[in-house]
Amino acid sequence: MEKVTWYAQRWQIEVFHRTLKTGCQTEHRQLATAASLQAALAIDAVVAWRVMALVKMGRELPDIPWTAFFDDLEWKALCCFVSQKATPPATPPSLNEAMRMVAGLGGFLGRKRYQRRL
Repeated sequence: MEKVTWYAQRWQIEVFHRTLKTGCQTEHRQLATAASLQAALAIDAVVAWRVMALVKMGRELPDIPWTAFFDDLEWKALCCFVSQKATPPATPPSLNEAMRMVAGLGGFLGRKRYQRRL
C-alpha cells in the first residue's frame, strides 16, 4: 500500500518539476557554483510549491478573495503591474482572477480549449 500511495503522487511530482522548468525557468540558469545553484533551487522549489498550491485552491475555490493568501501590498502590486496603471483597483480580485494574472506573467494566454468534433 505504501508503494501504491507513492505512485499515486507521481503526477503531482511531474507537475512540480514542470513548474520548476517552465514557471521558474530553472534550466536556463547559468550559475557559476554548485552553492549558487543550490540556493536558487531552494527558492525556486518554494515558488513552485506555492504556485501549485494556489492553482489547486483557485480551481477548487475560485471565488475566495486573493487576500486570503496574500497581503494588501502584494495584490495591489500585481494588479498595477499587470494593468500598467499606477493605482490599483478598489477591491481585490478573486483568487481565480489573480491566478490568471500570475499565469499571464508566465506566458499563459487564456485561450479556450480546442474541442474536437465527433
